[in-house]
Amino acid sequence: MISYFHQTPSSTLSPGQPGWDFETRLVERVPWTLDWRHLKGVWILFEEVTTRQLLYSLNGSVVGLIGDVVDYKPVESQRSVDLATQEQSLVSPAYFDSLNYPPPPPSKTTCHGLGIIRAIDPSKHALLLLTPLPLDTLKLVSGIVKGDLELPIQCMLDEKMGSGPGICGVPWNMTPYVTT
Repeated sequence: MISYFHQTPSSTLSPGQPGWDFETRLVERVPWTLDWRHLKGVWILFEEVTTRQLLYSLNGSVVGLIGDVVDYKPVESQRSVDLATQEQSLVSPAYFDSLNYPPPPPSKTTCHGLGIIRAIDPSKHALLLLTPLPLDTLKLVSGIVKGDLELPIQCMLDEKMGSGPGICGVPWNMTPYVTT
């Protein structure tokens, strides 16, 4: 997984083939911005999350970036949207709990790749996303699926080879939700 996230788009030495950049840490990379108002929705598969906690549960997580198989074009949601759902999408992405809404079937979706939701900017309806996918592939993303895949601790370390004093300048003893 670490290798996947350190991929770069096609290299100049081998056009059409990915390269890898292990010198630039993931915390130093510039993320893509994904506007959640253009997504059909977000599914969290391994546990129920309240809508109020959705953004907290997505922040810093590994997610699958899915799209439609049928035409590979971003499309408006096929579901009927009531006023409450439209108002909610201004506060957070459309969320489908796995208890009431099954995840999109594999026969109707494709997984374009994985991403790390590095940060969230609610004022801009933006998910700041680290992924090796190019922009033209990101335009095909119509949904996000969060499973039980954890971000490897090595992806968060400040120093090379994990010898740093903490994560992103925060000492280990002050870092919530992380153990070493």
